[in-house]
Amino acid sequence: LADSKNEDLFITSLREGNHSAGSLHYEGWAFDLHKLKLTTITECRSALGPGWDIVNEYDHWHFEYDPR
Repeated sequence: LADSKNEDLFITSLREGNHSAGSLHYEGWAFDLHKLKLTTITECRSALGPGWDIVNEYDHWHFEYDPR
């Protein structure tokens, strides 16, 4: 999505960093992405499909895969 809009992606966190207890970051199922300007969370959710959740945090978007 971002590439089609000539927008750069910046991953700000994977497994490293401080996350809440039980965070899916530590399991390798979550990552944080610098907020995009031209691509919306709704577009990302649609492209990723079921099992993915995206949370709009203060300075980044939190992506996690947790199918239930």
